[in-house]
Formats: sequence, C-alpha cells, structure tokens
Amino acid sequence: MDRPVSLAVNETGMAAFIGTEGGAFLVYDVSNRLKPRLVKQVRFFEDYVQLDLLVTSLNGAVVLLGSTQSDKVFVTSQKASQDYTIFGFVQMVGIISSISFLMKDNQLWVGGILSNNLLQVCKLPTER
Repeated sequence: MDRPVSLAVNETGMAAFIGTEGGAFLVYDVSNRLKPRLVKQVRFFEDYVQLDLLVTSLNGAVVLLGSTQSDKVFVTSQKASQDYTIFGFVQMVGIISSISFLMKDNQLWVGGILSNNLLQVCKLPTER
C-alpha cells in the first residue's frame, strides 16, 4: 500500500486529489460517496519522493503538486473534461516548504516558500 499524505478537492467537490508517500498522484471521482472511483494515477518523480503538497486553485482551473523533498512544482488541470492534463512544472531555486497561488496581472502564479528562506514566484505553465 502507498500511504496517502495529502488531499485536495476540486471546486465542485466531485473529484478528490490524493498525494502518496511513494509519490503517486491519484484522482478519484467521488460523486458517488459510497463508491469512489479511481480515474487517474500518475507518478511525477523517478524516485519515491512523497507528494505531500497539493493545492487547488479557487477558480477550478489547476492543481499544484509538490514535495517537501523536491524543488519542482507540477501543474495539472483539475477538470475531468481535460482528463486532468499535466501542463508542466516550474523549478524553484531550493527545496519547497510550502506552495500557494498568487494573482499577478490578472493571472495565476505559483508562490513557494523554500527551505533556504526564500520566497519565489513563478508563472504557471500555460494550458495546452
């Protein structure tokens, strides 16, 4: 078993996003609360790096995925209609402690607090 270590939900509450200790990203359709259905499973890291940072945007567009053992933040769609597409990643200048969304010039950006006490802001990879 790959133990869950993070959880986020989409804006409607019909999809649950789970990050695991072994680095898997799981998307469950939870519209039927008695029978959640796995709809996507992806691994972002070659090694078993825990996926312990998950944040969904309030506008229902994307999910940020990261690890407190890595310097990368991955970005995926939070929409079933886009099959939870992976848009890409941003590389930070240090190991990530925390991630969040920021608004800049009417666009979503990712902000990260890093283990070297820096705050970094990066533009999100664009939707395809």
